[in-house]
Amino acid sequence: MMCLVLLAAIPMAAGMATPNNQKLQSSNILDVTFLRGFVLFKRVADGGQTLLFFAIRIHYTTIGISGYKSGVLKMRPMQIPNSIRGIYLRLYMFCMFHGDIIP
Repeated sequence: MMCLVLLAAIPMAAGMATPNNQKLQSSNILDVTFLRGFVLFKRVADGGQTLLFFAIRIHYTTIGISGYKSGVLKMRPMQIPNSIRGIYLRLYMFCMFHGDIIP
């Protein structure tokens, strides 16, 4: 009977989601990223080090020694360092921070 209980628990354990420990890229002090766009569900994590949000539509521009990079990110969860400067309201964000964004 005990073996049947353990065998029944194997599919349940295999279907459980593992936590996603996605790390931020190392923030280079020479890179500056500008963000603007619409966001939802902003919250602070990692003891105030990281800002998490869901990007409805974010336009980003990164300027640094390696060059210029820009793009648009739509409908995805994002995380950035919490050292941002600018306007970040409940639904709109227009800000900058030192470092790079993970597209």
